[in-house]
Amino acid sequence: MNTGPHEMIQRRLSGTMTEVEASELQAALGSDAELRRLYLDYMNLDVVLASKAESSEGTRELIVSRVNRPVSRGFQWRRLSAAASVGLLVGLFSASLVYGFVMRRQVKTQSVLTEGFEDVAVPRDQGVPHRVGVWSGDLLAPQGAERGVTPAEGLRMVALPPVEKRKFSYAFRFLDMAALPENGTAPSRRIEVTARFQGALPGVQDRFQIRLAAFSEDAEGARAIWVGGQVNEQALIHVAKTVTTAPDVSGWTTLQLSTDVPAGAKHLLISLAAGVADDEAPKTEHYLDDVQVRLINHEAPP
Repeated sequence: MNTGPHEMIQRRLSGTMTEVEASELQAALGSDAELRRLYLDYMNLDVVLASKAESSEGTRELIVSRVNRPVSRGFQWRRLSAAASVGLLVGLFSASLVYGFVMRRQVKTQSVLTEGFEDVAVPRDQGVPHRVGVWSGDLLAPQGAERGVTPAEGLRMVALPPVEKRKFSYAFRFLDMAALPENGTAPSRRIEVTARFQGALPGVQDRFQIRLAAFSEDAEGARAIWVGGQVNEQALIHVAKTVTTAPDVSGWTTLQLSTDVPAGAKHLLISLAAGVADDEAPKTEHYLDDVQVRLINHEAPP
């Protein structure tokens, strides 16, 4: 190979090297420690591990050998391509050297529940549910526009009337995790819940909340834990998201929460709540519509 080491490596990383030249480089890397060090400097992958519930795409980082020089995004991805084809060489370098790479993960989203409350005969139970697959809590029968509030989608919504001596009015639903597809060998499945809320009175600060709790017990056992106030101690996971609206904001508020549900979970309790932000203010109706529950899987491409 007649070119210098810097030009040779740059050609390899930019994808302009021929197959014959690439074979020569591979042989040289196996016998020249200084060339390997230089090659690793050029191969620096400054990538941050990203794994978020609210992310639609993930990146994975196994190692990097860092150098403090600026790198453009375009050149960085050219290096990724080159690194993938020369990665087998790393075993020649050192038993303690780990090869760094980035893999884009495919995101698969499956709808588990879409509820627009269009069916006026939708089954409803009172209080915390005893069974799976029905709405329960304080919600009334689906209805059309009321008190200046129109449904967020479709023709109907449900009202959450105020309850004496309670801060929130609730809508509950149990999700049967055993009925959902497994996520391969992954230890958990990611569930995302989206709901839309609105208060009846403009200019009043409202508070909306989504809570998710996963249980290894059956529905009755999970209910007993929730009602008994032991959810933080006995649930497999318990997460919540609460927002308070600004006084001058009106219209529907969209709230979303996602969590990884452990593989041992049998049931996931979805709690949707609404109330006024000021505990001393008069209580009023709130409305709920367009509830979406999705199963999200991140799968590495073959």
